[in-house]
Amino acid sequence: MELEKTFNPKDYEERIYSEWEKSCCFNADANSGKPAYSALFPPPNITDRLHVGHALNASIQDIIVRFKRMQGYEVLWLPGTDHAAIATEAKVVSKLAKEGKKKEDLTREQFEEEIQEWYKHYGNEILRQCKLLGVSWDWSRIAFTRDEVRNRAVSEAFVRLYNDGLIYRGARLTNWCPHCKTAISDIEAEHEETQSKLYYIRYYLEGEDAFLLVATTRPETLFGDLAVAVNPTDKRYKKFVGKKVKLPLTDKAIPVVADDYVDVKFGTGALKITPSHDANDYEVGARHNLGLLNIIEKDGTLNEHAGQFRGLAGAKAREAVVKALREQGLLEKEEDYKNSTAHCWRCHTQVESLVTDQWFIKMDGIAEESIKLLEKKGMNIYPARQRNILLSWLKNTRDWCISRQLWSGHRIPVYTCSKCGKEFASVTEPKACACGCTKITQDPDVLDTWFSSGLWPLSTLGWPDENSVELKKFYPFDAMVTGYDIIFFWCARMIFSSSHFMHNIPFKNLMLTGLVRDANGIKMSKNLGNGVDPEVVVGEYGADALRFALIFGISPGGDSRFSFDKVEQARKFINKVWNAARFTLINIEGRELPKLSEVKLTLPDKWILHELNAIVKRVVSLQDKFDFGMALNELYEFTWNKFCDFYVEFSKPNLNSVDKNRQNATACVLKHVLIYVLKMLHPYLPFVTEEIFSKLNPTEGFIAISEYPSENKKFADANAAQVMQSIMNLTREVRNMRMQFNLKNSIEIPCVLVARSSNNDDASSTVAYLEALTNIKAILSKQAPKEKGLSILASPHYTIYIDTNAFVDKGQELARLESELAKVSAEIDKINSSLSNQNFVARAPQKVVSEYKKNASDLTARKQSIEASIKQLG
Repeated sequence: MELEKTFNPKDYEERIYSEWEKSCCFNADANSGKPAYSALFPPPNITDRLHVGHALNASIQDIIVRFKRMQGYEVLWLPGTDHAAIATEAKVVSKLAKEGKKKEDLTREQFEEEIQEWYKHYGNEILRQCKLLGVSWDWSRIAFTRDEVRNRAVSEAFVRLYNDGLIYRGARLTNWCPHCKTAISDIEAEHEETQSKLYYIRYYLEGEDAFLLVATTRPETLFGDLAVAVNPTDKRYKKFVGKKVKLPLTDKAIPVVADDYVDVKFGTGALKITPSHDANDYEVGARHNLGLLNIIEKDGTLNEHAGQFRGLAGAKAREAVVKALREQGLLEKEEDYKNSTAHCWRCHTQVESLVTDQWFIKMDGIAEESIKLLEKKGMNIYPARQRNILLSWLKNTRDWCISRQLWSGHRIPVYTCSKCGKEFASVTEPKACACGCTKITQDPDVLDTWFSSGLWPLSTLGWPDENSVELKKFYPFDAMVTGYDIIFFWCARMIFSSSHFMHNIPFKNLMLTGLVRDANGIKMSKNLGNGVDPEVVVGEYGADALRFALIFGISPGGDSRFSFDKVEQARKFINKVWNAARFTLINIEGRELPKLSEVKLTLPDKWILHELNAIVKRVVSLQDKFDFGMALNELYEFTWNKFCDFYVEFSKPNLNSVDKNRQNATACVLKHVLIYVLKMLHPYLPFVTEEIFSKLNPTEGFIAISEYPSENKKFADANAAQVMQSIMNLTREVRNMRMQFNLKNSIEIPCVLVARSSNNDDASSTVAYLEALTNIKAILSKQAPKEKGLSILASPHYTIYIDTNAFVDKGQELARLESELAKVSAEIDKINSSLSNQNFVARAPQKVVSEYKKNASDLTARKQSIEASIKQLG
């Protein structure tokens, strides 16, 4: 039963996880009669190792499923990984480049072999890391978005949508990544504020010396201009509408059109319209039948329509065009300007708007169906503010571009017959067309990764087999936890798929976590070098400490800061629990403990059981609301302060009593409370709680599948709680007095204790507790002493009278206090002098001013305390 003197997670974490895995204690039984509870793990991209954001998500979901498993549910927690087509292909292309190869040097089949090798390596690496974090997955159900089962589901979904007329192919303006060389959806194009310039270009009227001054941030795209637009209400330009202007640097003439889209306050109120390379211009062009003119290639370079500038891209193209405009007197001026530009979500390359031939899903009907289901079924979203954000996006969503120009991913299951030209979709690869022709070609594109990810709640439970036992028992999922940054990428896609194919919501509760930032509040980034590898933290501190640091103090949906100070705090807390467990084990060793219902409880026993009952109720309530940061805070407070700091100390007089019944009763309560603490902490700190529990109850199996504590109202004792609170308050006051008079704990303080209420335990027991906690020597009395010069520490139930003359040299102490008062007063005057200086307050950083104010407040409180001590001694 013995625990080591200090805990070392390396001694037990790997061993414990191996024992869990061998026992299959986390595997779900779809045929079980238990009530079902299911959770779905957001499959990490197989692009690289996990980061602390994954660790946060894994920890929160593990808390949920461990809690529910201990409450008696048949819990299914489905694990898996995502192929992340664009990102993975970019990684493999980079790998090939280091080997001196290009993607184009390989056949599609050879490239797919490279992709599969990547999947195998990083897929296994991610799963290994998840074990280190302690996730209680059902490992028998590990899934991958490109495994055989998921492949079938993806093809089935596409074919159904295609045959229902909800999928179409067409040339439309799309977001194009020149680096990844593929289309990306609107939500994959992140907008970033960049420092740019606004160029004012002269567009001369055809046959006239007059010109329209047009402001633009992208002069290099003027070769694709098909009009200049002005607002129809703008009186400055009414006479120009219907005329034509010469396109600078070319011989072309383009019309001046009037359109409400134009903001009269932007630039000069005249805009160049480039329909093929701007989403808003595309709409303007459609309204005025301007047509399309593509001037940018898929690699981002200008094409033949740009004349001498052909082959240039990005900054070089802009620089060359601006130079030519300046030389020809067409550039009137340029200004510094901040604007928002779209960048690829994965590689951060600036996105181009290009008209390309793509596959789309018609979203109007599906989005409407999804909105109705959300309103009818009432999916709970945490935090609640995200619900309106999601609904707003659903109401304004556009058709979804689902094709990608890649070699990795799910190939679009559309085939074309070379003989009759028939196009058709098929779940399995056809051997021949209906006309008998065997020469059939498959569409070269692959599906957007989010198409397969959107099917994750269905495909992992056996869909499209709607008679699947798992689908019937565990769908819809009870909980989904993911970052708020992918609410549109993924959560919306899952809602789309589930509403269309299952006519139901995919999950009952959606919890959106915040992002993990560094200690300074900056988003973690590989480029900045401020990221934290969770495996490094686990190797140094253990998984429990990492999980604690990620969860402690977080608010639902709020970003959190990760720091090693938090990990150190976690280690200290775990060490506190470990030492309390060692103390308990030592004191129950060799005892035949009675049942808790059979023992005569002392005041501290009644109090700790009352507090234990209250904390169980609060923690269960908070966890049911997905407020795990607050739940852990409550557990921390109870465990550290009430159980370890006070009850363990209160138990010592009873454990050292000559009364064996009193000893055994306290030992029984001590073990009971520790077991409850371990069970409540287990979802947060699975390894250390399992290790300690195995010593406390070596024959009772894993704590991971034990029964979670529940409220027991018979232990509610408000009177005991009030009396004990008085004792604890007095304990703090005595300890503060020691600090105030600089008295060591070894110095015994004589005092008189008077009970102010008859409704409490034997006063002699109270004295014993206070003496053990504060090293006072108390004399019981029914009335206050008459001597002068006594300090009085009062509470609703007890009053302690302490003769300070017994241990304090009055003159020496007054001299010390007055010297300290002078120093503190001088510091306060110095700070107040700075704060009263208006120049200092106006020019100093707000952080510095706030720090000054805080120091002034702290020092003022210290000054008041010293003055009170001087008055007391006087």
